[in-house]
Amino acid sequence: MKNYLTIAPPVISFILIFLSAFAIYYFYPLYGDDWIYSCVFIEGPGGAEYSTHRISSIGDIITSQYNHYMNWGGRTVVHVIDQVLLAIPAFWRISLNSLAFAAFVALIYRYCNVNKPFNIYLTVLIIALLWIFTPYLSCVIFWTTGSANYLWGTLILLLFLYPYYKSVFFKPISANKYYYIFFPILGLIAGWTNEASVCATIAVIFMYCFYQIKNKNRIPKWAILGIFTFFIGALLMMFAPGNFVRAELIGAKNSIFYNLKATLYTIYSFKLYLFYLIYVLYLLYAYAKKTNRKIIYSSISFFTFGCISNISLLFSPMFPEHSAFFFSVITTIIAIGIIFNSLFNYSICIKRISVCVIGILFLLFCLKYYTIFSSLIKINEFANYRELLIDEEIKKGNLDIIVPASPYEKNMKNIWFKDFSDDHLKYPNPQYAKYRGINSIRIESNSNE
Repeated sequence: MKNYLTIAPPVISFILIFLSAFAIYYFYPLYGDDWIYSCVFIEGPGGAEYSTHRISSIGDIITSQYNHYMNWGGRTVVHVIDQVLLAIPAFWRISLNSLAFAAFVALIYRYCNVNKPFNIYLTVLIIALLWIFTPYLSCVIFWTTGSANYLWGTLILLLFLYPYYKSVFFKPISANKYYYIFFPILGLIAGWTNEASVCATIAVIFMYCFYQIKNKNRIPKWAILGIFTFFIGALLMMFAPGNFVRAELIGAKNSIFYNLKATLYTIYSFKLYLFYLIYVLYLLYAYAKKTNRKIIYSSISFFTFGCISNISLLFSPMFPEHSAFFFSVITTIIAIGIIFNSLFNYSICIKRISVCVIGILFLLFCLKYYTIFSSLIKINEFANYRELLIDEEIKKGNLDIIVPASPYEKNMKNIWFKDFSDDHLKYPNPQYAKYRGINSIRIESNSNE
């Protein structure tokens, strides 16, 4: 009975997180780049181009990713995940993404609460902060292509980093033979995920090595193998021939000043300054109460890794507006969670204040969840209706299709989508047309124009 009471709360929490994510993924339509990555990439005069041939086998994915790697970009691991998700039946795509999201939250929780009893308040805090403060939440977590690039990519990186984190701030890992088999593979995959996140991860690796050398500790073989394969993966990603092809095609590069301006705008428009204020207040209080230095150092380390990720993006030729802050938000959530968990039972007063803060954050989370969920139901219903109209036109042999505009454009803003344009050449019209094998698609022009 005692074991049941210990296991039941985290298991129930995991199931609830899975189900809440499943409901969002279920109504989230395919859009834009989903249509692109549903098809096989081929080599074209403009770099990698997507064909009208849908992904239907592992061979298609291998061909597609080879052409993509050689002619467009090096994020092979996350793009393989994306094309697999888009190729399998919708139920399995939704289920796998929901499982990844639940595992993602559980792993963040694990970073914040190592070897301590389950804390439901910490779980709620993580969920609330993730939903409230992640810029372009839907684009990086619930949109299929976005989830493959950022949710799955960051999940892989956090899995890779966890043994290093635990061995520095808690106790050395007792590696068995499976570590030496699977950890190097995980290192290779983790290094091959996402440029900005990998830059921050390299900083983590250097910190780990510095710590071990400073304390005259021997770096274990599993750690060396992981670091070695991680760098191989990172080099394969960053020096992919497609990166240079794309850079030449794009031509103009953003200046550091432009990227800095975009960074500050994101912080302001998504109220991330409040998010960072929460962290600073927790950190100052923990310092004033002379909290265990390892807890403070681990928290500051994660916050710093997020800052490194953002700094690296200042030098990016194209500022990734939708995803720029994802990794830094996650590492800051971990930084907050580490201190929160250590202070929660410090005194009755702190516990009551923390519960009140979590209550407010939970209400804000519920409001945002309802806003996105209710918007998705409307958007999905109309999208299904419009698909029927498109199917009828295709049956008639009409391959230049005009459809009614969505009456839910305001709802689309809640998930950062845009409706089809009345110009058949504007995104996402050509992408959808190629996906469906038609000549063109556009919405009816406004008669008042």
